[in-house]
Amino acid sequence: MIGKSALPLLFISYISAATALRCNETDALIQVTFNITQEQWDIEELGPSGFRTPFLQIPGDEAIYRRFSDLTDFEACLPRDDCSEVIVAGLPTDGYRISFDGEPIDIGSSFPFDGTNPITSTEVGNCFKPTCTDTEALVEVQFWSGGDGGATSYRVEGKDGDVIMDFNPPPLFEMSLNRNLACVPRNSCYTFLIGTHFQLDPNSIAHSSYSVLFDGELVRKSDSWLFEALHFGDGCKPRCNQDESEVEFFMFQRGLNCGFGEDQHEFKWNLSLAGDNASESISSGVVPCTNDTSSSLAHKSVCIPKGSSCSAFRISTPSFRTSATYSLAMDGVNFRKYRGQFEEVGEIHTTNMGSCTVGLCDEQTEDLFDLEMHTAATYEQSGRSPPFIDHWAIGWALFNHSSIETPFPRFDGLISSWEYNNVAYDLDSRYRTIECVPKGKCD
Repeated sequence: MIGKSALPLLFISYISAATALRCNETDALIQVTFNITQEQWDIEELGPSGFRTPFLQIPGDEAIYRRFSDLTDFEACLPRDDCSEVIVAGLPTDGYRISFDGEPIDIGSSFPFDGTNPITSTEVGNCFKPTCTDTEALVEVQFWSGGDGGATSYRVEGKDGDVIMDFNPPPLFEMSLNRNLACVPRNSCYTFLIGTHFQLDPNSIAHSSYSVLFDGELVRKSDSWLFEALHFGDGCKPRCNQDESEVEFFMFQRGLNCGFGEDQHEFKWNLSLAGDNASESISSGVVPCTNDTSSSLAHKSVCIPKGSSCSAFRISTPSFRTSATYSLAMDGVNFRKYRGQFEEVGEIHTTNMGSCTVGLCDEQTEDLFDLEMHTAATYEQSGRSPPFIDHWAIGWALFNHSSIETPFPRFDGLISSWEYNNVAYDLDSRYRTIECVPKGKCD
């Protein structure tokens, strides 16, 4: 696995248009020339927008373009035998050209920046890529941190769960590109996992972005997610049999106070059959509490009998108040997307899934509440088209008439959408909530 090289801070020399910059024998000339006019700058409003200001950055220095007069051609010397990254942000890609050692260089990876123009990362110099054998394929993951890249973790696993790549950035990993490459057997199956603690609209903020490539072909590129799992490779097969359902669990944490030694804490989870067979456990496990400033990502996929069974997933917190983000889905239907505090010590969250009937509940005092929705394929908000729907835009709540006598009707809140999804609703996706609630009274 090969990550981005660490480069020493360089002394950058600038020149006027009438002066030729000469580099020493071990360096090469990097040039970025602009063809943007004053009129284009004004019409396209290329200046600062909120906290996003166009800039150019190379190892050791940067140029910031607050006004058109700042936009002058850039030249500097960079080590010829090192791999260097040239970043250009907030400018149209047809508005500048890059050359290195006298040779034109194609602009590299592109990521969202200000909703109109991207931020690009172009490698120059001696940038090594591993040479794979005929029976191997190159796996490449590009991760652009955006403005909050320290809040994301990713990894690539083999078919047996062995870790091929693992990236847990420090908290201040911002506006940087991480690239990991590895040669792997072609005829196997691999899983790319990524998670964060909130879902942002890339049209309104410099958000993180990733690309996954296998054997030179793009598997997926995304700039909006909470959790995702991608499966790729020539040896991939369905993860569950036709008579089974897949339950998928994700959890993401950022540095918590977890204790030390024997006092370290962990999240405990259990997946079992619900209702009359509630004691029959299907699978269980623990999620260690991360105890430093980095992030951690947990993932588990379980196959359970399909059809007539009702399942319950229970997760309990460590023995202190803490926070985390987690999600639960069964066969692509989302049951939880929750971010926030576990309010009480040892609090348990229970999520019912599958083919649940009223037998799940106490039929004398409870009713079965089963709500399923399918979100729209497109969504517009304030002139934007975000890739998801904000959780507050699809709010629902279940109330019961209060037993307390008052001059005006009074209702007791039972459950609400916020308890099951307080993050976002993906487009063209299914969401479901199954709960036992007190029998209602209607006058």
